[in-house]
Amino acid sequence: LCFIKIGSLNDNHGILSYAKKENIKLVIIGPEAPLQNNLAMFLHLHNIDCIGSVSNFSLIETNKAFARNILDEIHPKVNPKFRSFTYESPTNDITKFIDELNDNIVIKANGLKGGKGVKVCGDHFNTRDEGLEYINELVKNNESFLIEEKLVGDEFSLMSFSDGTHLSHMPVVRDFKRAYENDKGPNTGSMGSISYKNHRQPFLTEEDVLFCQKINTDVVNHLKAMYNNHPILRDHSYKGILYGSFMKTTSGEIKVIEFNARFGDPESINVLSLLKTDFLEICQAIINGNLNELNVEYEEKYT
Repeated sequence: LCFIKIGSLNDNHGILSYAKKENIKLVIIGPEAPLQNNLAMFLHLHNIDCIGSVSNFSLIETNKAFARNILDEIHPKVNPKFRSFTYESPTNDITKFIDELNDNIVIKANGLKGGKGVKVCGDHFNTRDEGLEYINELVKNNESFLIEEKLVGDEFSLMSFSDGTHLSHMPVVRDFKRAYENDKGPNTGSMGSISYKNHRQPFLTEEDVLFCQKINTDVVNHLKAMYNNHPILRDHSYKGILYGSFMKTTSGEIKVIEFNARFGDPESINVLSLLKTDFLEICQAIINGNLNELNVEYEEKYT
């Protein structure tokens, strides 16, 4: 039996009203907008369990500078060279940093942009003037943004279930966004994604995967520590999914591209289809804070 409500994802009151009407005990938040809109906290306050972090924790996705600054504190070597700017930043400072990176840059707008806030040199723009055009657009809209060094290598994703203290890591997935053979075409939402029987990618060592698992774990622990003395947030922790987007660069180093505070699309199709453990058991362990007591198992298959 399935009940459906059609409405705005940002209508917290409407979602709560529907949840109460249907006597819903557990809500699993998929998209990022309701996370930013603090739906999780809203549901908690009305005693409805939720898989999805409160908005202060989901800043790990919605604020790129916030994420980079956390990594600077706990794992600085996984950050590319980067600098944060606002619409009030002097143009000279911006162009000077672009010079420092030899125009080999990525521009990332802060906030939710529906996947269209990141512009990569060589993919989304080809000249400095085109990059500055995008920066000027952000400045006009009074937005803050990052400029980062463009990394070269193989990208991959590691998603982890988190109960706020313990993490259970999913198989590593690789997503292919560029159209056409040999990645010659434009970026898309996805052309397809792949996971391997051994739950890691061919270009990764077991040590690489363990290192990425440690990064995800350390991020969750750091977020909890950040709010330890907050009058409200000290009673909350990161309950949900942490998605780490990584790259193994041509020099062999692991770097972080970004984090999402939710399941990846389409990567979740790969990993959830491999789950041997009951998904609702995992959700309950997240809510109860005893994820460490559950042995989450996956089929050893390619997807």
